[in-house]
Amino acid sequence: MDLQVRGVNLQPTEPIVEHANRRFGFALGRLSHRIQRVIVKMSDPHAGGLMRCDVHVQLAGTPQPIIIEQSGSDLYGAIDRAADRVKTCVRRFSKKTRQHR
Repeated sequence: MDLQVRGVNLQPTEPIVEHANRRFGFALGRLSHRIQRVIVKMSDPHAGGLMRCDVHVQLAGTPQPIIIEQSGSDLYGAIDRAADRVKTCVRRFSKKTRQHR
């Protein structure tokens, strides 16, 4: 699983990058064999407003990525909620494809 953390109009600090790596690694660890790439984009769209965390998960063998958009008052909370939502979506998709085989 290739995990990339990027900042759109902000430079993510090392603790934020480590937090994102830890949270997404933990959330998707058991399903990492099905995941090709995870791109986490962080931004502050209104310079002082809500922080935003967009996640694109590319699963192996599927053309369309799973896209999660999460915002919050702080970046750590947005990352945590996005990781939980990604975990739920990937598990649900994995369960659907496993049942249809």
